[in-house]
Amino acid sequence: MSDLKTTSGRGDAPVEATGTGMPDTQPVTTSPRSAEEALHVHFETKTPSTENALMGSKSPGKKGRPSLRSQSSFGGRLMASLSRTLSALTPRRKEEEGWEDVEVPERFLTACGGKKKKAVAMYRSMLKWRKENGIDTILERPYPQWDNIKKYYPHAMHCRGRQEEFVSIEMPGKMDLAAMRKAGLTPTVMGLHLAFAFEYAFTQVDTREEIRSITIMDCTSLSLASAASVDNLGLIKAVCEVNSYYYPGRAHKILAVNPPRFFGPVFNIIKNVLPNGLNHVVECVSHKELHKYVDPSLLPPQLGGTSTVPVGESESEKTFREFVAKLNARSTAY
Repeated sequence: MSDLKTTSGRGDAPVEATGTGMPDTQPVTTSPRSAEEALHVHFETKTPSTENALMGSKSPGKKGRPSLRSQSSFGGRLMASLSRTLSALTPRRKEEEGWEDVEVPERFLTACGGKKKKAVAMYRSMLKWRKENGIDTILERPYPQWDNIKKYYPHAMHCRGRQEEFVSIEMPGKMDLAAMRKAGLTPTVMGLHLAFAFEYAFTQVDTREEIRSITIMDCTSLSLASAASVDNLGLIKAVCEVNSYYYPGRAHKILAVNPPRFFGPVFNIIKNVLPNGLNHVVECVSHKELHKYVDPSLLPPQLGGTSTVPVGESESEKTFREFVAKLNARSTAY
């Protein structure tokens, strides 16, 4: 297996939707006082004609009673005036404006079935999530949770697929949910761990927009209690939502291999918690089917391969581990 070569650039760094970077998604509000003043100006500043309209015009021979026509006319003018005033006081939210001119990556358009407005909303949601979670600088900060995550949920980058996909191998049968919970490795934390791995792969190793990922789930030794637990389903849901909503189109396949006998019903439960954008990429496959996506010479024997490189000891994983070690060394250098 050849080593991964690092290229520069940030492939998933978002294209700014506006000249100022992250779009301001907060609606513009008007204080109650300004709204009251606007209405006051409109209805209290009366000319003689509006004074008569408010009081009701008198028709000859009707003993001073306002005509039905004048009442109807006044009501229409009043409602139109109120509508114009309220429209002026409640501007449209910025994220609802100008979507036609926003450029979004093709992956977002594909995920939204080519619907531009929906794709722009998804793209803006991604930008907001990146800002709130500091994703643009996630590879510049120490990552002390790395060791615990790798220890309690064994997984690693391993090789490249037949179409140059990043191939990672996960071993859910060896995960320790109780230890993860004790260490504070919540579903949210695990979702951000996926973001960390994707940012590294797609911005540090290979920045090409067309590059995708394959995740192999080696289900050897997976127990029913663990697979169907609330903790596990919550973890799967959180990680897959990050994958689908914020990195659309990056996941080529998520392949479950070596499933236990009970896995069929559990697999259906798992698929029900997945976002719609990932349902079509998740499959339970045999070794032969797996080898359609990854050359068996690159896979360990437990996945039907002939490689002698254990999971966690590939050159790509070693390089990733060294990258994280350098980040963590910064926190002790001061």
